[in-house]
Amino acid sequence: MKRTLIKGLIPVLLAVGGALWLTGCGGFFFDDGDEAVGLHNREGYFFLVENETQRILMLDRHLAERGSWPFAAFTGETFVQGVTCDDATLWVAAAGSADAIYRLDLSAGGDPVVMRTLPAPPGGQGTVRDLAWDGSHLWVLNAGSVTYGTPPELFRIDPETGDILDRHTLPSAEPRGLCHVGPNAGDYGESAANGLYYTDKDDDFVYVFDTGRSLWRDGFSAPVPPRGQPAGVSYIFPAGIFFDGDNFWTVNSSGPADHLFLLDRAGGELQRFDLPYGQPGAVAWSPRNLAAPAPPAVTEVFPNLGGPGQSRTVTVSGSGFREGLTVDFGAGITVVSATVDDADRLTVELDIDAAAAAGPRDVTVTNADGQQGVGTGLFRVVAGDDPSLGSLWLGDLGTGTVQRYSIIDRAWRESYASTPVSTASLQGLTFDGERLWLSFSLPDRLLARVDTTGGTMSLARDLAARPTGTVRDLTWDGQHLWVANQSTTTPDWNVIDRIDPVTGEILETLPAPRTAGGLRGIAWADGSLYANDKDADSVYVWLPEVERWQAVFAAPLPPAGGQDVVFPTGMTWDGVSFWMCNSSGDYDYVFQVSPDGTVLGTVEVPNRGSAQPTGLVYTPAPQP
Repeated sequence: MKRTLIKGLIPVLLAVGGALWLTGCGGFFFDDGDEAVGLHNREGYFFLVENETQRILMLDRHLAERGSWPFAAFTGETFVQGVTCDDATLWVAAAGSADAIYRLDLSAGGDPVVMRTLPAPPGGQGTVRDLAWDGSHLWVLNAGSVTYGTPPELFRIDPETGDILDRHTLPSAEPRGLCHVGPNAGDYGESAANGLYYTDKDDDFVYVFDTGRSLWRDGFSAPVPPRGQPAGVSYIFPAGIFFDGDNFWTVNSSGPADHLFLLDRAGGELQRFDLPYGQPGAVAWSPRNLAAPAPPAVTEVFPNLGGPGQSRTVTVSGSGFREGLTVDFGAGITVVSATVDDADRLTVELDIDAAAAAGPRDVTVTNADGQQGVGTGLFRVVAGDDPSLGSLWLGDLGTGTVQRYSIIDRAWRESYASTPVSTASLQGLTFDGERLWLSFSLPDRLLARVDTTGGTMSLARDLAARPTGTVRDLTWDGQHLWVANQSTTTPDWNVIDRIDPVTGEILETLPAPRTAGGLRGIAWADGSLYANDKDADSVYVWLPEVERWQAVFAAPLPPAGGQDVVFPTGMTWDGVSFWMCNSSGDYDYVFQVSPDGTVLGTVEVPNRGSAQPTGLVYTPAPQP
């Protein structure tokens, strides 16, 4: 039943000797100078939407105003729907022509700074209501739209992009307030169920969504104001809700029944406070004064490695970053510049001294007011021979290119067309300490030593490969080339040859790990020859003393893939760990793998899905 709302009658507050008196069940609370006494037993602040005067209010635990920000400072809307807090900032939702969610920095003084504006889900349809922060994501209530035929829904969105990550249809039609409840327990172990809680102004009820199981649970009734529901006119209008870790707080917004209720974990009323506002709405709680500058926090540096003598551009992530700050990376590292991209991100230019000591470094950010944040061990100076300073080179049969991946930057860099060397089928890659070698199958059957120093790939020297079967990968043992040859028709052609790199003479021939024709990648590691098999999904090592192969570990499973999409191809060794390709459409990846087969890292192949990764080689120098 649609309710008639009573608005306009504002509760009376009695001011005696400058002290604020608030009526409520069970007694009076007032600011008598004793900071241990207040409406809330914790230090912190209420953030209340007040639509009559179109403001966001910050109230202390005595309900005294400590901050006030007009809607007009951040939105053209005259009615704001929702509010929530993260660790350092305020989030506000507005419907109407804006249909937007704003992230506000209140600490700069004066009007709030709009840090981010996101579209209200789903795409401006319906009426966005309240917001909740779960520690990493925003949850958004939307009352739905008759025009667009969308139901009332609960959305989980990415707070950076606004992308919808999850959505659930609501069990009621008129949602208003929303809050998140995390792990909690009282002195005797009693607790409120974890999840999302929202109020419905027609059902006079608080609904509970279990985020762990994605199902709705029983909630509790909204508190009833003293005026109740006389003669068919209801004064129950739960407009806002939050959970402070111990108890629920709800706002009732109905003219002469504008109240703030304190509820226990089960929704039972503990206290009622009359509000001196005409149209109170959504409410949130923060243990921090969001209007006061917060000390910076440093949580991540990317890339987080640098070598002696290098210049690096890194992104420092965290919170509370302000113009005029300084950044320190420790001895031997000069910060050339530090740019504040926003309160959560810095772009920092570094020069690392050639004599800088290897090891982890703390990253210290100091704001102009002297407040500091320290990220412990977030950046590391690596020794000159550390594999992280090197590169991976990947052969892509699909595009006929060789592409370089900078391990320390975690980024794909240059791309070289292999067609100036050969238009045949690109297969394997290795490095002889000075130059790359490529192997090509039909129609050329070629082993090519190439030069990339001019920015393009050119042929330096070539050798003929075996005339039978399909030449696959190749590797370098410090003196000779080893070349894999595979055949699905003739088992005797499944071999690995040791070849003189000058004459092309075959000096030794080993059988493949399996005669069934699954041989693909080979690598020389710590004095031993390793090979993989794309049918057995395994990596083997050659034992010369007994002249046989021994399986050492299984080929890695691609992300979100099963055994059916495992297809190992090229492999290489960086002196510490293996790197291996998987070539299987959408499951095209390069894996960093420990000697026992543990996956240490995963790199997405360029053009994943349409690429055909084949050869792979590590080089200690950035560009041979």
